[in-house]
Amino acid sequence: MTKVFTKSVLLVFMTILCAWNLNAQSYNIFLASMPVNGGTVAGGGVYEEGMQVTVTATPYTNFEFGGWWEDDVMVSVLPEYTFTVTRDRNLIAIFGTITSFEVTVSANPQECGTVTGGGSFIIGTPVTVSAYPHPEFLFLNWTENGNIVSTESNYSFSVYTHHNLVANFVPATVEITLSQNIEEGGTVTGGGTYSYGAIIAVRATMNLPAYIFKNWTENGNVVSTSLTYIFTATQSRHLVANFMPAIYEVPIYANPYEGGVVTGGGVFTYGTQITISATANPGYHFVNWTKYIYGNGTVVSTDPDYTFEVTEVCAFVAYFEEGAKVIVTTNIEGGEILGNGIYHYGDEVTCEAIPNQGYKFVNWTEGRGELSTDNPYRFIVTEDRVIVANFEEALSIEPIDAGAMIIYPNPTNSEIKIVLNNATLKIVEMELYDLIGRKVHQQTVNQSFGTLQLNELTSGTYILKVYLDQGEIVTWKVAKN
Repeated sequence: MTKVFTKSVLLVFMTILCAWNLNAQSYNIFLASMPVNGGTVAGGGVYEEGMQVTVTATPYTNFEFGGWWEDDVMVSVLPEYTFTVTRDRNLIAIFGTITSFEVTVSANPQECGTVTGGGSFIIGTPVTVSAYPHPEFLFLNWTENGNIVSTESNYSFSVYTHHNLVANFVPATVEITLSQNIEEGGTVTGGGTYSYGAIIAVRATMNLPAYIFKNWTENGNVVSTSLTYIFTATQSRHLVANFMPAIYEVPIYANPYEGGVVTGGGVFTYGTQITISATANPGYHFVNWTKYIYGNGTVVSTDPDYTFEVTEVCAFVAYFEEGAKVIVTTNIEGGEILGNGIYHYGDEVTCEAIPNQGYKFVNWTEGRGELSTDNPYRFIVTEDRVIVANFEEALSIEPIDAGAMIIYPNPTNSEIKIVLNNATLKIVEMELYDLIGRKVHQQTVNQSFGTLQLNELTSGTYILKVYLDQGEIVTWKVAKN
């Protein structure tokens, strides 16, 4: 029952709606203009009763709208006339010829000058408007609706329409002031007083290497990123040169790459103190840090940890070499040592301590621990090592009287002679070593004197060991020029 009732009500409603639409009344809205060449009209047509309609009248040039008329009665003075449709209507837009036009003049800024020549003029009348700048100002141009119509202070034209003219004035001179965000960042030049329209160049000079230039700003807005900013003087301005601490990249490398690991490089602000470190891989030893500037290298440290202050563009290379470095030193000036050098992994090294007269060898140490009392001391290389030969004064030992053996000349250019003054002693053998422990010469003598030829040796210091027939060994330091 409910569905049948609802459907019946809907049918009745639609029948009533259709009947109402069929009975709706339509009316014609006719539009015309007088004279025909006075303007245009829009909005006419067929409208249903009760609708809101707006008709529009637009005059041509040199005409003006005089009102909407119907049956010799003015119904509206507005160009846009809105009404409710209740009947047919015949509307006429009346236009009239304009016989005079208004010319208005003004100054911009108002306090910078005066203007004359405005008023009401008959069509075609020649008109001249004039602009007079106040002291310290200049006339720039005449504009209308934002468009430049003349750059002459006396602007002449004939009137054929309304005009709204603006005379624009500018300061005769402008002030350009400069400052910088960081006083020590650099210097700025180019500020001062300039004539309006002058071409200005302001310049920033960086205080390298500590600071670099960032940009020019005005009222917080970036106006240029160039060191030299060029512009036309049209108004007073305050410009700020912005500097910032220089940032440098410090790249570090290992050479050869497989020789070790390097750390500590990166990007840093000027003046930052950093430490770069080199760690040798097994089978290699660190040699030095070399600093490179534009391809030119300089050794700056033989310490794997190198600390410095970042002040320039440069790169660092940690050089490694194959083998382990064995460094043998003495705790006091008690003697000479043999065995310093660079060795391959697994090599056997022999270190020998040679006491000076009045001293005796004590032991070998590394770090705080004793390694051995053997002399020479032998070991297998597995890593870099620093070994110390310790000596002490041997007051109980009576060495050979210095007068009993003569060694001359020392230093020498070619040969050294060794002579014993004691007829009961004989020289059995002589050996010569370089300072890293290599034997460079050996000679059997069996008499009380001997001669060593050094012609083929390079210049430097050598250790001479003289073996005597009574078992005594005398050690001397000799020099080849």
